[in-house]
Amino acid sequence: MKSLKTLLVAALAIVSMSVVAQNRPQGQGQRGQGRGMGMMTVAQRAERETARINEAVKLTDAQVVEINKINYKYAAQDSVRFAQMRAQGNNGQQFDREAMMKQRQEIQDAKTAELNKVLTADQQKKYQKMLEDQAAQMRNMGQGGQRGGQRGQRN
Repeated sequence: MKSLKTLLVAALAIVSMSVVAQNRPQGQGQRGQGRGMGMMTVAQRAERETARINEAVKLTDAQVVEINKINYKYAAQDSVRFAQMRAQGNNGQQFDREAMMKQRQEIQDAKTAELNKVLTADQQKKYQKMLEDQAAQMRNMGQGGQRGGQRGQRN
């Protein structure tokens, strides 16, 4: 009888945690309490990217509106693409990493071309530098570095 009570209490605890996790507001997931891109809406991702670009190149108010539209378009495309990749993975299929990286670069090039139509020549240079800095940071992460800066670099 005691083991049955223990089993019921354990089952109740598991069900309770599951319900709490499902009812958690969006943006408070396991990926860094909402800081992960997977928990952000398309609009939030577009706004975040626009803010990052604005910080790097100092956009005018009119440019902010146009850049946000472009970022929204590409964030929506990313959501579809990522959903397709997740579905592939859930079906036990492998995805071609090289093809994915090539497609991602093509998409980034197209996005940059659209953004450059809105940016001045000086802003384009600053935007390109921002992209290069991001790429360097990603390479650093891939080599054992930490997210968010220079922490964890090896000498």
